Amino acid sequence: MHMIRDRKFYRSFFSMVVVLILQNIITLSVNLADNIMLGAYSEPALAGVAAVNQIQFVYQQILLGIGEAVVILGTQYFGKGEMGPVKRISSIALHFALAVAAGLFLAVCLWPDMLVAAFTPDPQIIEQGVSYLTIIRYTYLFFAVTQILLATLRSTGTVRIALGLSVWSLAVNCCINYTLIYGHFGAPRLGVMGAAIGTLTARVSELLLLLFYIAKKEKHLGLRLANYLHTDRSLRRDYFKVLLPVLVGSILWGMNNAVQNSILGHMSTSAIAANSVASTMFLLVKSMAVGASSTASVFIGRAVGEGNQGKVKQYARTMQVLFLAIGAVSSVVLFLVRIPILSLYQLEPETMELADTFLLILCVIIIGMSYQMPTNLGIVRGGGDTRYVMIMDFISIWCIVLPLSYVMAFVLNASPIVVLWCLNLDQIFKCVPAFLKCNFGHWAKKLTRENRADASESGSNCRLLLFDLDGTLLRDDKTISQAVLRAVKDCREKGILIGIATSRGEQIAMSFIEELRPDVLIASGGAVVKYHGQYVYRAEFTGEETKRMIAVAREICGMDCEITIDTLDSHYWNYRIDPKEQDPSWGESIYTDYRDFEKPSLKMCVEIFEEEQAKRLAGLLEECDCVRFSDGYWYKFTRKTATKEYAIREACRACGIRTEEITAFGDDYADMGMLALCGRGIAMGNAVDAVKEKADLVIGSNEEDGIAVYLRQNFLS
Repeated sequence: MHMIRDRKFYRSFFSMVVVLILQNIITLSVNLADNIMLGAYSEPALAGVAAVNQIQFVYQQILLGIGEAVVILGTQYFGKGEMGPVKRISSIALHFALAVAAGLFLAVCLWPDMLVAAFTPDPQIIEQGVSYLTIIRYTYLFFAVTQILLATLRSTGTVRIALGLSVWSLAVNCCINYTLIYGHFGAPRLGVMGAAIGTLTARVSELLLLLFYIAKKEKHLGLRLANYLHTDRSLRRDYFKVLLPVLVGSILWGMNNAVQNSILGHMSTSAIAANSVASTMFLLVKSMAVGASSTASVFIGRAVGEGNQGKVKQYARTMQVLFLAIGAVSSVVLFLVRIPILSLYQLEPETMELADTFLLILCVIIIGMSYQMPTNLGIVRGGGDTRYVMIMDFISIWCIVLPLSYVMAFVLNASPIVVLWCLNLDQIFKCVPAFLKCNFGHWAKKLTRENRADASESGSNCRLLLFDLDGTLLRDDKTISQAVLRAVKDCREKGILIGIATSRGEQIAMSFIEELRPDVLIASGGAVVKYHGQYVYRAEFTGEETKRMIAVAREICGMDCEITIDTLDSHYWNYRIDPKEQDPSWGESIYTDYRDFEKPSLKMCVEIFEEEQAKRLAGLLEECDCVRFSDGYWYKFTRKTATKEYAIREACRACGIRTEEITAFGDDYADMGMLALCGRGIAMGNAVDAVKEKADLVIGSNEEDGIAVYLRQNFLS
């Protein structure tokens, strides 16, 4: 399978990657600001805060695991267009995160000296660490709420707010640090306690800003406090089934980081200080891989939720190449910035030299990390296989890396440089199983529940009525009967949304339904989605792709073959007889000979008499989909994502409803996926046999007011 050629994919992927990279860098810069300012204040203060940050790291890894489980499960439901389960999953995760925060708070209140001493035996460093911990413990609750809410938003693809919050947090933290660590502007000189106050203020204020954003700006989920007052028992089981291996893996990784720093810290004071500096810089550059991993998880999870296995495999292949490129760039960046950044620290010469050597080693390590981590966490785990990463990390870290490093450090008395190599070897050798699993293993697993509506006739769970036009809502004379029109309007009066899903272009479709004023319009076979008059989705061929399709269609079918094309603003045709003379509904459509036609197109229809010719034309573009209409020899060509099913999921996101809350009506082949996807699929009496077989129910034909009768019996009685 080839790499993706669609530029829209790369724009979407890298726009999210860049936002997540910047967000992660700025978040880590909060710790970097503490390190730089405390390093200039005193080396014991820097080492004390570094020791406490190991506790923070373990806690953050636990929260990361809780949040990642939300993303893994939530993106699949979001891919299905179901918002309700995402909110209930978020509630389950937040309850658990708050319990963890409370447990850690209690532990640091009862045993602060013991916890800090686990990372260093130096009494002076322990004293500084305990002072810092006395205040920083109050951030746990606020940080937990913020991280779960951000993970919930990320599962819907909303990531920019996290970047904005990170910028705010960095600014607040730096200003307060500068003021309180050194005692500027008449403030007391508080040292490590000043740094802790800065971090606490940043955490509280960023949560308040996030809550304001969710209340006023967030559109996909409509999160409210009431969503977090209860949970769902069945989803709780699903969530913890996903969470357990993710959380175990995160805890193992957090403990691994703490043990690594403990090993280096017990070797020498300069080793722990050098490692603190080097690891902070490494984490900043590692943000490229972290951003790629998080983005991959969202893209893969959404594709799995949509049920599009072809897209899942193509995403995986393309992303692996991108990960290697990101690793090469990361290595070069770390190599180039190490000297300028090190010059900002006030360190002893021995510590400075050791930190520089550590960074050179990490320039090599980051190449392997940038491939294996996004592949394992973003693709494999994001695709639903959460146990694999946990097992691999346990074997590689706890059975190989840490025992080897311990022997080197305390039995063979190797130098900190050799020990650092040993501690990071897994980032290289894990590339092999990552490649094999991703390309030859089974990892794409659907984790969502199938919640199709039952076969009862009740319409109590329906929030959207979705109608095809021709052969469904329209009679054979292309009008809507007064009985159907009144019934549909009465349903709207009861608070039910009304939608149209048609293969016709937007302009022509609206000429039939102006009086209906639909809330949702899916036009051009799914290439366009509008909600309350605003575009929420478009899938177009570029002008160059359209031109190639026209040329090949004429080569296959002859220069006089009949073609129609929908663009965003009009409908074009080249018929030998003016269709507007026979059918006034063609309205403002435009004649063209297509000689110099290079407009981006939503849909192209061609009259083709042999199926093999249609397949040949569809094969011209990698992302092209082809469907035959039931009447005549016309074939519809759109992008693969321009289907009614895909468009329905986009409409669900815009409306804030689930697919099982839709009752859909159709009659033709292009409606089969729509009827199967929605909670209740209704076939018209005049539908083709294949559609009737897929439907939950067959009603009267379009000429018998079948829709009106059904709505009166099930929604309006």
